[in-house]
Amino acid sequence: GSKTQRWRVIIRNLPFK
Repeated sequence: GSKTQRWRVIIRNLPFK
């Protein structure tokens, strides 16, 4: 399950917060 780690990085880069 390494694909999930990439998602977290993308979300952190995205202005979702």
